Amino acid sequence: MRFFRVVLEGVGIAVKCDSGTVTGFFTTRTVFAADSESAIEKAKLSILEEWARTEGLGKGNESAPNFRVDLVEQIGLWRYLFGGIPNAGFTFYEQD
Repeated sequence: MRFFRVVLEGVGIAVKCDSGTVTGFFTTRTVFAADSESAIEKAKLSILEEWARTEGLGKGNESAPNFRVDLVEQIGLWRYLFGGIPNAGFTFYEQD
C-alpha cells in the first residue's frame, strides 16, 4: 500500500449561489491505496460522502457530480502526514 494525492474535477452539477450557478469544482484528497486506480476510487468515494452531507450540495441537487482526474501522484509518508494537503472541501467555479 502507498500514499497518493488525487486532484479531481467535479462536473455536471448545478448549485445555486449568490452570484449565479456553480457548475463544477476542484478538490484534493490524500489516500492510502494499493495503486493509482484504487486511489482514484477511494478519493471519489470520499468526495461523494462529503457531498451528500454538506448543506446545500447533496440535498436538492439532481445528481452527484461526475469526475475528471486532474492529477494522481504517489507521495511519501511525511508528505501524507505533514504536507498540508487538504483532505476536504471544494473550490467551486461558475460556467463562463
